[in-house]
Amino acid sequence: DTIICMRQALRPILLLLLLLVLLAWGASILVDATSRSWFGQDVRLRATLALSGARDSLVQGWTSGDPQEVRRVLGDIARDERILGAEACGEDQKTIAATSGYPADLGCARIGPKLGRPELDPATGAWKTWSRVVSVEGGRVHVSALRVGEGELPLGYVLLLQDMTYADLRAETSRRFTLAAFGILAVAASIATA
Repeated sequence: DTIICMRQALRPILLLLLLLVLLAWGASILVDATSRSWFGQDVRLRATLALSGARDSLVQGWTSGDPQEVRRVLGDIARDERILGAEACGEDQKTIAATSGYPADLGCARIGPKLGRPELDPATGAWKTWSRVVSVEGGRVHVSALRVGEGELPLGYVLLLQDMTYADLRAETSRRFTLAAFGILAVAASIATA
């Protein structure tokens, strides 16, 4: 009789634990997807702001045909702690200037064909951007291709590489916190059920 009672008592506890494990797993996926989406938006906004602050100097160097000035402006942009490098590309997908150490496999010739034709966003009047998260040696980076133009005339685009390790660390911390919270909830529910 005692064994049968124990089995009957364990069934709801095991069912509850299984349900909480599935709930924790689902919540972890949701938290991870949401935080990655937020980080992606944050990184795109940072790239746009970094470029817009230097746009006038960049356009001036670009239109005067001074690659040294363009390189200097790109260097100023890349002083941000999370921007790893920058490269200016002409509409012909050739490099105009780049910060030192900018990886060739994420350069103008590689990213340019993915951009398509330059388009203005009718809602904002700004050039549409392209961005992706890619893995490189040392971690993941966010690559943004931001159009540069004079009025409605496109001059080219700037590629910005931003470090994503901080986002990955925050996402991992959120995931651990979610799983720990559900683990504590599962133990508490099991004790209450018993």
